[in-house]
Formats: sequence, C-alpha cells, structure tokens
Amino acid sequence: MAISLSSDFLSSAPHFAKGCEGCTYGLAAAPEIVGMLMLPEQRAVQMDEDLIEFCNCKAGHLYRQYLRKVLNAMTMETRRNVRHYVLAALVPSVHYESETA
Repeated sequence: MAISLSSDFLSSAPHFAKGCEGCTYGLAAAPEIVGMLMLPEQRAVQMDEDLIEFCNCKAGHLYRQYLRKVLNAMTMETRRNVRHYVLAALVPSVHYESETA
C-alpha cells in the first residue's frame, strides 16, 4: 500500500518546508517507506538508524528536529516494532525462478 499526499496538502505547505533544489521536503536521501507504518514513526526510526540523509537547508533542519521529538515520544516497544519493519524492508528478497526447457 503506497502512501500518497494530496496535492492540496502539498500546495498548502510553507515554501521553505518544500526544501531546496538539492532535496525534497528536507530529505536529500531516504529509503522507501513501508506503507503499513505511520510515516513520522517510520522516518524517526530511519533517522535513528542513520538511514536518512537530511539536507542542510531550513526544511532539513526542521524535519530533523521534528523527527527527534517523534522518536522521543515513542515507547521502546513501538520503536522495536517499527525498527523491525523498517530494517526488514531493506533486505532484498530472493526469488528463485526455475528455467524450463
């Protein structure tokens, strides 16, 4: 399940929150999101695992501050559960396809 943001939501964001020419909403690089998890918690755990590269622009600094607050508000059990799904999503799956003559 993919998470998408409505164009109304994105257009209402303050201009600086959209990032600069080197990022998207303050993220220079980040892994794909797992659709079944809440985005803020997922990004907070990804930040805690050093999987996110923030931009040095205002949006990047504000996003990092916000995710620190999210991470601090999470219980250890929630962190463990989210971490499990976030790290599992990074492991490539191996599919075996047999060749038939």
